[in-house]
Amino acid sequence: MSVVQEIFNITRKLFLILQKELNKDDREHRITEINLLLEQREQLISILKGPYSEEEQKLGNEMIKYNAKIELELNKIKSELQQDLRKIKQGKITSKRYSNAYQFVNIDGSFIDKRN
Repeated sequence: MSVVQEIFNITRKLFLILQKELNKDDREHRITEINLLLEQREQLISILKGPYSEEEQKLGNEMIKYNAKIELELNKIKSELQQDLRKIKQGKITSKRYSNAYQFVNIDGSFIDKRN
């Protein structure tokens, strides 16, 4: 099997994994699996050398189409993770404010009467 064929198989496998719905329960496992496939593909791409046969060029064109879709899905996952991290961070801030309610007292709008 040629290097281009191996890269194509990994790319297709990555695409199929990303097409499945990402549940929060198994998200960590799936992200680990995606990272592993991306690392394998990166290693194979680094040893890739030309010239390419006509069949390898066709596979390369198909990989370009897959890569565009893969990139979109990875960006979706990234934005979901960033949103979850923001929610966690906001929850920590809210929890801290609730437990130390009088530590964050706002005094900008207070009025002090100077009459005796």
